[in-house]
Amino acid sequence: RRYQAGIEAFERGDLDLAESEFRAALKIRPSLVEARQNLAVTLGRKGKLDAAVEEFQRALAASPRSPEVHYNLGLVLLEKQDRQSALKHFRRAVELKPDYPEARNNLGVVLEELGDLDGALAEYHAVVRARPRHAEARNNLGQLLARKGELDAAVAEYRMAIDLRPDFAQAHQNLGLAWWKKRELGAAEAEFRAAAALGISEAQVSLGIVLGETGQLDAAIAAHRKAAELLPMDAEVHYLLGGGLQQKGDLDAAISELRQALLLDPKLVAAYLH
Repeated sequence: RRYQAGIEAFERGDLDLAESEFRAALKIRPSLVEARQNLAVTLGRKGKLDAAVEEFQRALAASPRSPEVHYNLGLVLLEKQDRQSALKHFRRAVELKPDYPEARNNLGVVLEELGDLDGALAEYHAVVRARPRHAEARNNLGQLLARKGELDAAVAEYRMAIDLRPDFAQAHQNLGLAWWKKRELGAAEAEFRAAAALGISEAQVSLGIVLGETGQLDAAIAAHRKAAELLPMDAEVHYLLGGGLQQKGDLDAAISELRQALLLDPKLVAAYLH
C-alpha cells in the first residue's frame, strides 16, 4: 500500500511525498527492489544524485540482472557527467535486454560524447531499425550524420522525427541548422520559427542570423532583441544585436550592446574582430 501511494505521489509530481512513501515501503519490506528503484528515481528527480546512485547500487545488489536498474543508474551517472560509468551500465542494460531502445539510444549518446562516432552510429541505427517510430533516436542519428557532414541524410532523419512528434522542438532547431548549412535559408527560417515557438531560446539567435542574411534587418534586430531577453548572459546575442543596430544606424544602442558583449566575454568579441 505504501509503495502504491509512492507511485501515485510520483505521478502527481509530489516528489517529497513519493520519497517518504517509498522509504516507508522499504521499512516494511526492505527486499522490495521496485520500491528501492523508484526511491532512487525520485531522488534523482529531486537532484539528489549521490543518494540516487547509492539506492540504485543497493537495488543492483539485490537484483544484478535487472536491465531497468542498470539503465536508470546509467541516466543518473550521465547527469553526474560520469560518462565511463554510465557507459558500463547502459552496455549492461543492452546485454541483458537487447530490445531496449531507450538504453541503446543512451548508449549511443554516451559513445558519441566519448568520441566513438562509429559506435554511436551503430547504436542509433539499431534503434531505428528495431523501432522506426523512435523520434529521439531519429533526432540523435540526424545530429551525428550532420556532424559527419552527411546533411541530406540528417535532414531526412530530422523530418522523420518531426513527423513522429510535430512538437519536437530540438528536432525543428536541428533541421533549421541543417537547412542553414545547405544554404536553404527559407526552409531554415521556417524551422527556426517553429523551434522558437516551441520554447528553444537558441532558435531566436539562429532566426536572427537567417533574417539578417536574407536582408530582413528589422526582423533580425527584433529576433535578436527577443533572444537577448531570453539569454541575457549570452555575449554572442548582444554582439549580434549590436551589429544589427550598427547596420541600422542606431549607434548609441549598438555601442550599448557591444559593450555588454565585451563585458560578458572579451574573447568572443576579439574573435569576431579578427
